[in-house]
Amino acid sequence: MDLRQRVDDPEENLRAAIEQHISRIQTSAPARVLAFDPGGAGKAPSVKLQIGIKSFVKQEDGSQKAIDLPVLQDVPVHYPGGGGMNITFPLKVGDEGMVNFTSRSPDTWQQSGGEQVPADASMHSLSNGYFTPGLKSNPNAIDGISTSSTEIRSDDGKTKISMSGAGGVGISTDKQVGISAANGVSIGGGAGETAITGTVRINGELIVNDIVFSTHKHSGVQPGGGNSAGPTN
Repeated sequence: MDLRQRVDDPEENLRAAIEQHISRIQTSAPARVLAFDPGGAGKAPSVKLQIGIKSFVKQEDGSQKAIDLPVLQDVPVHYPGGGGMNITFPLKVGDEGMVNFTSRSPDTWQQSGGEQVPADASMHSLSNGYFTPGLKSNPNAIDGISTSSTEIRSDDGKTKISMSGAGGVGISTDKQVGISAANGVSIGGGAGETAITGTVRINGELIVNDIVFSTHKHSGVQPGGGNSAGPTN
């Protein structure tokens, strides 16, 4: 019982009742991942979550006791996307983010899409959550945030794609960069040069200014057993 309810004051009693009701309304909260299911065709990716903020339960003497909220099961993950394109990333145990609770049950919508009748009468319930990864507590804050570029990066900053109006686009990594294109790769350097540092290995044909290197022949060369001289400029 709230201590104010022991006082015969209708206004205080009403306030206590309203606050008690509001305390049961769930809107959003930070949470961490306990398990990740990437889903697949016909099933959205989902996580098991532990909410990062404890709840208070009133004791009989009017005091408050902090307790862990229940573990949330099978919470759909929200990835940004639109126009047939999406940005996705893997999740691991311990990753942090924000779980938001819808005002009505989204279960039938999650299953079928479109406009649906809620599966039940729950409102702002712990069972109606969606998880958005990325919110971080101070101990897990990312170091070295760029103040001039937009970046897609690893937490340690060793792999990143950066974009800015002044610097263009840059890709850097301490691993490897792979490109796979079913219909070819086109690179246009404009008025600038394309510089490559390191060994270039080509498994296939090399064509420069319409000259096919594997079948190209030089004129004015006398056949014989000797080797030609080195390349000239």
